[in-house]
Amino acid sequence: MGTGFYLRDDFPGFGSAAFTPPLPTTGMVEIVGAPGHAFKVLFGAPLRDPVFQLGSLGSILTFPADTVLARLSGDAGFRVADNTVIGEAANSVVAPDGTLGPSDSNGTVRLTGSFTSIQFTLTPNFADGTIRDGVHFQIGGIQSLDTSPVELGGTPAPVQPPPALGNGDNELIFDRSKGWPPQLAGNSTPVGVTPSPLPYTFADWERYLRIAVSHSEVKGLIDDGFIWLGCHLLKTRAEESPVQVLVALRNPTAAEIIEVKISGEAVSGIEFKAPWHHPESPTEMATAIELVTSHPEHGQAVAGLIPHAILRVPDAPNEPSNGHRCLHVMFTQADDRFVERLVCFSALVDLQTRQVVATRKSPCE
Repeated sequence: MGTGFYLRDDFPGFGSAAFTPPLPTTGMVEIVGAPGHAFKVLFGAPLRDPVFQLGSLGSILTFPADTVLARLSGDAGFRVADNTVIGEAANSVVAPDGTLGPSDSNGTVRLTGSFTSIQFTLTPNFADGTIRDGVHFQIGGIQSLDTSPVELGGTPAPVQPPPALGNGDNELIFDRSKGWPPQLAGNSTPVGVTPSPLPYTFADWERYLRIAVSHSEVKGLIDDGFIWLGCHLLKTRAEESPVQVLVALRNPTAAEIIEVKISGEAVSGIEFKAPWHHPESPTEMATAIELVTSHPEHGQAVAGLIPHAILRVPDAPNEPSNGHRCLHVMFTQADDRFVERLVCFSALVDLQTRQVVATRKSPCE
């Protein structure tokens, strides 16, 4: 480890466009590259699709050989090759205002999968490789859900459903004598729900992603990096027929959606769609939210509110963001399962230009 530690969210070095998302102030620890230096990061809970922010990288960071790695953003010297992240040594450039810009290479990569630990080595990529290299380091990600069955003991407390779904003339009335879960009064017929004969879990998502990105044609389409949007089951899973899955990727450089259709264990087709198509990824939602909350004009207006984001495409021909990939970010008061929260503040974020292009403030009550 190095000597630079920012543990109070006061590090400004991840705030440039080289990082995804850019974080004007955040935490950072310094790690040091040198011959034989190896690191292992342990997580208290499984972390899904972890993102590495790497600043002042003049070294080669190497993950285990089977790591699925994607470059999300970075400057010209920041590269990804197979399971390695490559940085180039470079001196800081003096900005017009007299301040020093970042040194070496800077950027963001994402690992695909669910991890309880991550191991990597860090070797200097300059001189003869023996001079130590300090690297600014941060990890983010999404905590994986535990989908294992849970045995519940005891008898649940009785729950009374509300008397109605509305207060109009044609309100839907619950039959309160039926208990929980609620049933509508009248001639409603219960509908049975039959689960799929085979499970479909996050582990399946990761497996189909690996099949997709290992395909020779797909590899050529994502050389500059990709954002994994998701995996979608195309039809009911059955033991007697091959599973049909659609893997959605976005190439930020080419500004297009790549849909990879998988039948069984093989790629059966590749299609391209415009950059504004669904679905939106957690990384994109986090980026859009961060662009609003860190905005010098709008950040204070959303302080303490809860963000939500959904894909939205401006369709007016005269709008500057027409045809761009945009997210509609909405901020509400804290969630309450008994109260429908109103949107207090909303913003349209253009992910292509990384700008907040429109806002609206509304009463929360």
